[in-house]
Amino acid sequence: SSESIGVAGGSLLISPRLLDIAQVEIVKGPQSALFGRSAFAGAISYTTQDPSSEPTRSVSMELSSEGQYEAKGSLSGPISDTLGYRFGAYAFTDDGYYFNKVTQQSTGGGEGRGAALTLKWEPSDTYGAKLRTEFTNDKFDPSSQAALAFNSRNAVPANASICNVGTNAAGAAAPVGFIIDKNCPVNATTNLLGLFAYRDLETLTGNRGVFDDMTIPAFTGSVGSAKGLQPSFNRNATQLVAGGTAPDFPGSDRTVRRMSLVQYFDTSIGRFSSLTGYTNADVDVLFDIDKTSFLPIQQTLETYTNTRQFSQEIRFTSDFEGPLNFFAGLQYWTESTEQREDRKSTRLNSSHVSESRMPS
Repeated sequence: SSESIGVAGGSLLISPRLLDIAQVEIVKGPQSALFGRSAFAGAISYTTQDPSSEPTRSVSMELSSEGQYEAKGSLSGPISDTLGYRFGAYAFTDDGYYFNKVTQQSTGGGEGRGAALTLKWEPSDTYGAKLRTEFTNDKFDPSSQAALAFNSRNAVPANASICNVGTNAAGAAAPVGFIIDKNCPVNATTNLLGLFAYRDLETLTGNRGVFDDMTIPAFTGSVGSAKGLQPSFNRNATQLVAGGTAPDFPGSDRTVRRMSLVQYFDTSIGRFSSLTGYTNADVDVLFDIDKTSFLPIQQTLETYTNTRQFSQEIRFTSDFEGPLNFFAGLQYWTESTEQREDRKSTRLNSSHVSESRMPS
């Protein structure tokens, strides 16, 4: 399964470049009985190629603009009369199509490498086993995203105003709304609720949204062509001193180790199958979360995730001569995930730097 804590059913834990596909099956609807707990809305099942009966080899290369290079190669053939192998590897690099306006360095690209080895053993007509192991390490730049500037303001519904005063369970005055409204009338009720103090605080902070008023920034109208948009990320000052020498944010770094073992044993009444899978993945991500080069306030997010999965399934498919046949199976599936998160909100001026961390 490719499911992970961040992308359910996505390709976070697989490398499409390394699949070496022989067959693809697409099944709709809940398929947990056949493909595990992650197949709650259907499944895409990839079957990798078996070792070839004759020695074969292949090499392919792709070159394109923006520094895109990709190379793949494979070797396959028999080791003995009962054992065959298949080995595949890839490497790629991509500069990306866009540039960070701040550093003029490319963004949206990446680089990576990976390899996979398949062994298939068939010592008899009734037993066979296919073992596949793979390793991938891919690094991707921050995605090429640009922030659209607000060009208008929208009104907040009146019932969201904290001036909308009701009563709580004890019968005392209590605000029904939750947004500070600078137009709240100053009277005994609002003073009792402390609204006057909130309004003072908002004024003292320069109305910078510490407590929002009854209008919010918005974007209205057509976005138009994307040609005029440019990614504008701050330099990565999380590990180095802030300034013009700090590098771009690294983006994401993904290392995945996978193993699968499929065995079958044929009998006079049907086939017994065993399917074993194991995955160990490390994903480290660091990027500029606000996606703007606004220097007074910088927001960064770094996450590290380790995901370990193990599954074991036993199946029996009957092969009776009569009109009735059946399929039965048992599966054990477990996932262990550790995630550490470091969020930083840094305000820079001539006198101080403040930082907050939120590990989880």
